[in-house]
Amino acid sequence: CVIGHDVWIGAQSIILRGVTIGNGAVIGANSVVTRDVAPFEVVAGSPARVIKTRFDAARAQQIKESEWWLSDRDDAAKIIAELGA
Repeated sequence: CVIGHDVWIGAQSIILRGVTIGNGAVIGANSVVTRDVAPFEVVAGSPARVIKTRFDAARAQQIKESEWWLSDRDDAAKIIAELGA
């Protein structure tokens, strides 16, 4: 598995071998993830299905380009504040 940055994985979830979870994705509790999850998607269920996306395409691109998760804590806080998240 490859799990991106800023990912939330709910309790008791199962992620199958070879699956990639994109940055900022959310996996609902008790989900079984059988295929790749795109960045900023929210998935849940067995098998997990897309429920929604966390942000519109423009906002997702801004967050992706900022790469705030690679910054130290203080710089990350500034970047997040600038994004208005």
